[in-house]
Amino acid sequence: MTFQEAFEVFTKTMRRDKSLYQAYQANIAMAYYDCADWEGSRDSSAKRHAIGNRAANYFLKHFLSPVRPQSKRSRKAHSPTNKVRH
Repeated sequence: MTFQEAFEVFTKTMRRDKSLYQAYQANIAMAYYDCADWEGSRDSSAKRHAIGNRAANYFLKHFLSPVRPQSKRSRKAHSPTNKVRH
């Protein structure tokens, strides 16, 4: 099985299995919560939980979205060899 095939199986499973999604969401949210705590955030515990949950859901929404093929123009614009002049 290729990585791409395995990734497709994983993301399809995550989209269908609410408990698996929730487990990942909780772990991502707690990573945010812990980092905020270590950095000395003055936000309340409830606010850190709320932000962490929103961030985790935002990340998972995009992570689990099917990838649409890019147009040739879009691929060229985002190519690592496309140099941006400053």
